[in-house]
Amino acid sequence: MQYSTFPYRLTPPASEAISEATARKWLRLETGVTDSDTETITALIASAVDSFQQRTYIKQLMQAEWEWMLNCLPVNIPVEPNVQNLTIKYKAVLTDATWTDFDSAKFIFYKTGERTNTIDYLIDLPKVAIVKVNFKLGFLTANEIPPDYFRPIRAILSNDFDNRMDGLGEKKNFSDKLMEQYAHYAVR
Repeated sequence: MQYSTFPYRLTPPASEAISEATARKWLRLETGVTDSDTETITALIASAVDSFQQRTYIKQLMQAEWEWMLNCLPVNIPVEPNVQNLTIKYKAVLTDATWTDFDSAKFIFYKTGERTNTIDYLIDLPKVAIVKVNFKLGFLTANEIPPDYFRPIRAILSNDFDNRMDGLGEKKNFSDKLMEQYAHYAVR
C-alpha cells in the first residue's frame, strides 16, 4: 500500500500578505472607512493572493505549517519559497505506535537553485515504512515578501475590483455590439 501524498497545509497563515488598508490604497479608495466594500475587498485580496500562488507555483506566500507523508526518506521538498523548521519522523513498521525522530544533525537541507532544494543524509539510512515530514513554508511578515511579487497581485486585485459587478449585468457579445447601429427603436 502506498502512503505517499503531496505536501499539504496543516495550519493556515497567521497573518495576511496584504492588508485592507494597502488594498484600499492600491484601489485609490478612502482608507479608514467602514463600508459595504470591506467584505468585498477582503474576499478579493484572498482571491488575488490565491491566484498569484497558483499561477506562479508558489504554494505559500505567508508562513504556514505543512506536512508530507511518504513511504521513503525525501530527497527534496517540492514547494517554495522559504522552507524552514524541517523535521523528519519515521516508523520502521507501519504498526508502530510512535514516530521516531530522524536526528536533524544527520541530514543537511539546502537550496540548490532559485526554486530547488536538496536533502543530503550523513549516515546510513534506517529502514522506513512511512515517513512524516513537517516544515514551515512562506514568509513570516509581509515586509519579507519580494516587492516584485506585489505587482501581479495588485494587477489581479485591481482587475477583479473593477469588474466585480460584470457577472450581474447582461453582457453583449461582439456581434450584438456590431448590430446596434442597425437596430430600429420603437417610437412611442
